Amino acid sequence: YKNPNVSKDVVGFDYFIAWSEPIVLCEGVFDAMSIRTNAIPMFGKKPPRKLLMKIFEKKVKTIYIALDDDARKDAFRLSEFFSDFGIDTKVVDLPKDKDPNETGYKGMLHMLEQAQQLSFFDLIKYKMNI
Repeated sequence: YKNPNVSKDVVGFDYFIAWSEPIVLCEGVFDAMSIRTNAIPMFGKKPPRKLLMKIFEKKVKTIYIALDDDARKDAFRLSEFFSDFGIDTKVVDLPKDKDPNETGYKGMLHMLEQAQQLSFFDLIKYKMNI
């Protein structure tokens, strides 16, 4: 699909999100549709300002970060950012060269179950490899 030339400062699928449950942040709309449950497209690798405001307003407790393999650094940065605010974050380890849409619903369910919270050591190791 072709991205329209409009502001992406929106909360995708806002009306379908159960904010009291864990949410899944992903890059695009098709990724979110493949994940299905509480998935929010960021329309890129970073959350829009309105999405950040909504996460803090709704006091989200757990966030799964399911970015493509090429955005691993961005996933770690997001994890650290949300962790600094006391939000439990888990980075989904997607297969090389596959995004959530290619992985499919059942594959993503399995990946979400396997996702683990990054430890302080993991973040330090990541920062040393930048």
